[in-house]
Amino acid sequence: MRWLKFLLSHSLFVSLCAAALSCQTSILLQKQIDWSFCSLIFWLTLGTYNLYWGLSKWSFEITCPKVFSNYLINIILMVVSTVALLFYLSLLFSIWPYLIIASLSTILYCLPLIYKESFVKYRKIGFIKTLLLAFTWTFVTVVFPAHSIFATNFLEIFFVFSFRFLFLLTLCIIFDLRDSKIDLFHGIRSLATELSKQSANLIMVIIFFLQLFVTIFFLKFKLENSQSIVLFTTAVLSIGCYFLSAIKERSYYFYYFLVDGLMLFSAIASYIATI
Repeated sequence: MRWLKFLLSHSLFVSLCAAALSCQTSILLQKQIDWSFCSLIFWLTLGTYNLYWGLSKWSFEITCPKVFSNYLINIILMVVSTVALLFYLSLLFSIWPYLIIASLSTILYCLPLIYKESFVKYRKIGFIKTLLLAFTWTFVTVVFPAHSIFATNFLEIFFVFSFRFLFLLTLCIIFDLRDSKIDLFHGIRSLATELSKQSANLIMVIIFFLQLFVTIFFLKFKLENSQSIVLFTTAVLSIGCYFLSAIKERSYYFYYFLVDGLMLFSAIASYIATI
């Protein structure tokens, strides 16, 4: 299991999940998959997550010595990701304006890691952290692969964006719930730290029904029956994982393999549904 722990702990698996979601976007929009965008999103996610975890260890791990060797793998993956990103960005000029928006959103998300008085108030606004992460993931995995068909498929893109945001918001809240004690210790707020257990459960149920609502309307508009089953199953599994995590604390693999893996499962299921 050491190899699996390496893939999970250095964001290789979650980067694969992000790339898979971008492919699913093309499938749901009945658009040919552009593998260049899938690759771009893989390397973008890998570089960004290793940067974030490196910053987290540097900022919060009081017992972790500030020595280069502790961040060597993160740095290597960031360098490799940067080289790959520059290559794909040199081919995909049309994505640059959207990359700027995604970058700004990512920077805002990372602000709580910066110990400056000017960001203290920001770190205490709980819902921003959770919504920013869900929005950034949604924006990258939906808008990047679909930006070329905005003019002709705006409504379909809106449906995919809405469902994807609600789905990813569910996953973000699951992770926030797991990290709530650590976040409070570091003075960082999230939806999980601001809500009571009953309120969190209610919000998750509302998000679940919103996912069903979006799926039904998308189905009436253009979505294929097989894909609606995929989205419905994805919604059920995601809220199921939430309540499993809410009952008691789960293992490392539950969060980083099972919960994150829902993204990969959903994308694979969408592909199978096209066969």
